[in-house]
Amino acid sequence: MKKHNIALVILMSLGAVACSSGGGSSNTTTKSETVVPSKISGKEVIIHTGGTTTPSKTETTTPTAEVTPPKAETTTPTTEVTPPKTEVTPLPAQPTPKEITDIAPNFDNVYVNNYKFSGVRFHIPREDGGEVEHFMDWNPKGNGGFYVIDVDGKKLDIVPVGMENNKSINISGQNITRIIKQGEHTVWGIVDATDTNHIAIVSKGINPTQNMPQAGEFKYKGTAHHLYDALKVGNVNKLEDGNIELTANFDNKEIRGTVSPVVENNSFKAIELGAKIKGNYFEGTVDGIMTQGGFFGDNAKEVSGNYVRPNSGSDTVLGVFGASKQ
Repeated sequence: MKKHNIALVILMSLGAVACSSGGGSSNTTTKSETVVPSKISGKEVIIHTGGTTTPSKTETTTPTAEVTPPKAETTTPTTEVTPPKTEVTPLPAQPTPKEITDIAPNFDNVYVNNYKFSGVRFHIPREDGGEVEHFMDWNPKGNGGFYVIDVDGKKLDIVPVGMENNKSINISGQNITRIIKQGEHTVWGIVDATDTNHIAIVSKGINPTQNMPQAGEFKYKGTAHHLYDALKVGNVNKLEDGNIELTANFDNKEIRGTVSPVVENNSFKAIELGAKIKGNYFEGTVDGIMTQGGFFGDNAKEVSGNYVRPNSGSDTVLGVFGASKQ
């Protein structure tokens, strides 16, 4: 707090002592007289012209010193406001991202070829003792076959005729069940025909991106179809729906994310995915899970892909996914 001193100023006026010829004196005379100012002293000199003069008494007046009381200065004290201390809570240490390594050499990536459309499907056997089958679909130049898959020699439509983009369906009829999500350039989901020995999960993309982002970070959200404990493939109840969130970082050329169950406390644990971005496709391995996929549409608008952790006992997982840029 600042301090202010109040100065008291006393002004005193001192009068000069009146001279003997100053104001306040009077002369008594019976004769006429002439008053002429002196050029030497400045005092008035009386010149008599006749008769006698009785000089007046000189009154000396001592002036009274007037003391002017000081004006009271009113000072409003300045209040210093101390801002409250802001407690900064340190952010928790972020875990170091797991290293992304290459996929297994024998695990082909169909998205590498930049075909008009590319896709992957897994056929999951209904009976114990069967093996999951892995297929790749593509067409180098056209759209033919994009909405069709072959399961055990039967041609099955992935989506019913007339289904609009950016829609989801879950329909059953004519011995077939479809749980499908369709974007503008992607389609993925489950096709289950009761007269086949396998349930198919599929993910495809059309119109691979030609104008890929060169920098920045983008978020993608979508869904996945996830098979956990995949060695026991006869139990189709282990096929679950999941949510997927991905972050594509075009500065360091990586895409990372997680697949988590739709319902909390579901049977499978969330898994981490990671891959290296290579042009308009991606591939890589994190924590034993191999991920591959591609970017589709203008400026990498959508992604389509799959993942698998093979030969890991009860930790064996696989799945397909699709997602759109947010």
